[in-house]
Amino acid sequence: MADPDDDPEREEFSIAAFYPNGRYHYLERWITGEAAVRYFKRLCESPLARAGHYARIIVTDGGDFTCMEWKHGEGYTYPPELVRHNKREGS
Repeated sequence: MADPDDDPEREEFSIAAFYPNGRYHYLERWITGEAAVRYFKRLCESPLARAGHYARIIVTDGGDFTCMEWKHGEGYTYPPELVRHNKREGS
């Protein structure tokens, strides 16, 4: 039986933005992990994100598992290793 973690589709990533009204939109689909991390970081630190244009931004793998998450007003929420990169108020 094949190991689902060895699925090559899991090596493709997508980025979705959720808006305050509940709608969402895929900003990128089926990109490399490296490209997904760069774009995710750029989005989360963008003026639009800081202004609340996005309520939530996620990166999913090819199996549709959430790999990274950012929420407006909270910062990085997943995985736990990213949470320490949240900027503290006043810094």
